[in-house]
Amino acid sequence: MQDITVILSVAFIFFLFIPGIGANIVRIRWKRFRNRLVESSLYPIVDYSNIAGPSAVVKGIFRFFGTLEAIQGENRIWLTNGDFSIACDLTDVVVYMLPEEPLFENNNPEKSELEESFNEAEPSSMRWDRISSIPEGTKMFISGVIHVKNGRGIFKSASKNPLLVVIYEGNKTGLLKRAISTGRQRNEYWNQFTWISLITGICILFLMSFFLFQKDISKTMGFLTVSLSILPPSIFLPPGVFFFFLYRFFWKKARRLRAQRDLFMLPLRYFKDISFPDSEKERCAELPDHTKYIMIKTGEKDNKSYYPIIGEVKTEINQVFPGQNPEKNENYLFGSFIEKEDGSFITTPADPMAELIYFPGNPGTAAAVCNKKAWLLASISFLFMFIGLCCNFTLIFLILQNFIK
Repeated sequence: MQDITVILSVAFIFFLFIPGIGANIVRIRWKRFRNRLVESSLYPIVDYSNIAGPSAVVKGIFRFFGTLEAIQGENRIWLTNGDFSIACDLTDVVVYMLPEEPLFENNNPEKSELEESFNEAEPSSMRWDRISSIPEGTKMFISGVIHVKNGRGIFKSASKNPLLVVIYEGNKTGLLKRAISTGRQRNEYWNQFTWISLITGICILFLMSFFLFQKDISKTMGFLTVSLSILPPSIFLPPGVFFFFLYRFFWKKARRLRAQRDLFMLPLRYFKDISFPDSEKERCAELPDHTKYIMIKTGEKDNKSYYPIIGEVKTEINQVFPGQNPEKNENYLFGSFIEKEDGSFITTPADPMAELIYFPGNPGTAAAVCNKKAWLLASISFLFMFIGLCCNFTLIFLILQNFIK
């Protein structure tokens, strides 16, 4: 009994526990990246008046979209937005690089914008001092604390506000959605700890099996130990490989649903209270540029708003999606609200991280449903992996027991 407890403990520690710790570290790190990016979308965009002139600040939290203009020394770069340049001190800063996104062209009318924005690739991250080279003109997004002196501004990391630096391609209006949809690892189990832990566990179990066979203590325990040591790589052999592909299929769907959940919640970040009484049809919030951002609830199918709309309205989903209630027909419109003497209208926000967008359904409800379905599909994927491992373990154990005397 003591032998089998030790054997199973070794397998659990090196095949599940240590990789599981690594998986949590990876998930927390990418969640922090997504949260920081969403938080930075609430910062004002730095303007020339913020660094020069009578209204210049001494210190403040801003964000900036620009292209690489020059590299000064080892840790300082200069970015330009076409109107003015600003410096960034990248000492000890982690730089995130978004993957290329050909699907973000949104050129397929059969797919929703959300489906187009999702990419199976994942971003990478690297400390600035480990990046060997970066070409001039590279598009970069910076957010954090800016220090202004003598009409020049420089972004610097602070202990409570480290710089967020993202290298991206394409239009800056798609940056936030791309980062939120792809900013998660495809499989957290496979992380920097996994392969070392698996190799260590396999070697220890092999040594234990050798000791058990040499001492002739128990052949059954020896077969059990060998079977466990072979188990991790055996998942790529039949019959377990069939369940492995089912695991991958459901895990991929769960990852997509988690991305959808986060994307559904994006327009709601400007509003402190997203619950709507039946009597209330609209609610306004303030964007970082101090313009109004409106959320309108409408039950009308053909008329998206009782205000005139200027600009192209993006539809988040053009098919039936979780959270839509056909009987209640609760739909939402988000956009920049402009009030003038000759009337009010809704238009595309000047802020590249805000959208003029229409939801055929309740985005908050849809996000909650997506979250529940993601957990369900993730549980199903783990179940298939467990079944596959059990099948292969049983087969390996029987082969060893019948063919090795």
